[in-house]
Amino acid sequence: PAATPSARAAAMRAAVRNHSRVSRDALIGAGMDRHLWVLQRMAAERGLAPPLFESEAYRRLSKIVISTSTLSSPALANGGFGPFHPDCFAVGYVIRADGCGGQIMTYQRDSTGFADCMVAAMREMRDVLHVDS
Repeated sequence: PAATPSARAAAMRAAVRNHSRVSRDALIGAGMDRHLWVLQRMAAERGLAPPLFESEAYRRLSKIVISTSTLSSPALANGGFGPFHPDCFAVGYVIRADGCGGQIMTYQRDSTGFADCMVAAMREMRDVLHVDS
């Protein structure tokens, strides 16, 4: 919040570019988390437990707290997936020319509070980009 609106807009655009790169890598099987997951499964099939997969760093990397999915088909307008574990928020969303929408699913967590924070963040992003344009 202490940064100028232009600096905040530049930071947001950089984050979007990085997210796009990470998403693109994941779609083509080049995401490092996918490689690690496969290596862990291969080791487990052989009865091996490499120290990497027992580390706190790997446990933290593997714990998905927010899982998102684009609901681009009208058939999926009311969902299509759920949270991976009790601490996870599953966010299904759709982006259209006239706006965006979505839903949040979780196991007994504050989905309303999470939605309120998402709305506030989206409004803030809109305002930052509007000032900078």
